[in-house]
Amino acid sequence: MKLREKVWLWGLDPGADHFGGENGLAGSNRMTPMEGAYYFGTRNLLRVSRFGFPKPPLDNEAEKLSVLDRTVWSIDPTDPDSVDELIRIARYFPNIRGALILADGEHRGMLHTRDVQLYREARAQIKEKLGEDFQIWLQISASKIVVESQLPYLETADVLNIWLSTPQESMHLDTYLGQLTQMGLENKKTVWGLYFWNFARKQIFPPAMVDVFLNKYREWLQAGRIDGIALYSNTLADTKLSAAFAARDWMAAHGDDEIPGGEDA
Repeated sequence: MKLREKVWLWGLDPGADHFGGENGLAGSNRMTPMEGAYYFGTRNLLRVSRFGFPKPPLDNEAEKLSVLDRTVWSIDPTDPDSVDELIRIARYFPNIRGALILADGEHRGMLHTRDVQLYREARAQIKEKLGEDFQIWLQISASKIVVESQLPYLETADVLNIWLSTPQESMHLDTYLGQLTQMGLENKKTVWGLYFWNFARKQIFPPAMVDVFLNKYREWLQAGRIDGIALYSNTLADTKLSAAFAARDWMAAHGDDEIPGGEDA
């Protein structure tokens, strides 16, 4: 299969990262998740809720995204309505293939403030209603995967969506994979993410490092060590960030590279 079939776009409502100016981003963002998927040349989308948007019922948004091959929608296991709405729309739109649980605080990447039992209950309910093949994703920061308190949460997921947020982490990429094995998580599917903006320091992710990360991820994909790549995101793709341009150019150059294996995460 083609590499682009293993690439996912993190999709937010336009302006979600610019709201309130807290992230230090210049300009404005009008690109939608659907437009972002087209921009980067992928047909897989992680549709993520922020500030309560998109608001349920989600039928209109799901209809817009129904032309994509696969979508995964974020849920809040502490909110039964969130889980019920995901189950409802997934029955109408067959390209909805999974539910994504977000790390608490998102950019902090920790999962320590919620009861793991709620994750287990949400997983059981979704699997019962939508089948065992419907995947439960869980977002986590790479630097937190070795924190012992995170293990019960990680075990509830079929797919770990692991994010690297700083250029310095490129030196530890292979170490992170080894840590997953040490924790007994080597059989989990993993989709590795790349930001175009350093949210902690409020500065651009260097374009040269975009290539470093994506080339390493491509190497891992071709070796069968990981199951996908995630790009962040449509909110940063139309704000003249050179890191986003670098990712788009990389996808244009490598999107049709052959990757062994069939459809996974």
